[in-house]
Amino acid sequence: MSAHRSVSPAIRLVRDFLLGRHPNGQLRFPDEISSRSPPPPNLPPGPACKLSGNYYYTRDARREVDYPKLLFDGTKPMEKIEAGEGAKGKPKLPEPGIRYLP
Repeated sequence: MSAHRSVSPAIRLVRDFLLGRHPNGQLRFPDEISSRSPPPPNLPPGPACKLSGNYYYTRDARREVDYPKLLFDGTKPMEKIEAGEGAKGKPKLPEPGIRYLP
C-alpha cells in the first residue's frame, strides 16, 4: 500500500505548534478501517415476489398525483362593486375603557 497523504515534517511541526495539539486527519484509507462486508439479507417473500396478481399500479404513489385543486378562478372578470356596497369608512379602533385590563 502506498504512503498516506500528509504534509512534510517541517510543516507538520509548525502546524502542531500553532494548533497546540496533534490534529486528527479526516481522510480514511482502506487499510485503517474495517471491511464493508455485511451478511446478505434474509427477507421473507412479500407481495411483490409473485408475478401473478401483482397489481403494481394500485401501490404506485405516482399514479395518485393529480392536478392541484382550483381555489380561485382568475380567468373570469371581477364583478364590479357598486358605490354603496363597499366598506363604509374606517374601522373603529379599540379604545381603553371598561374592557381595558392592564
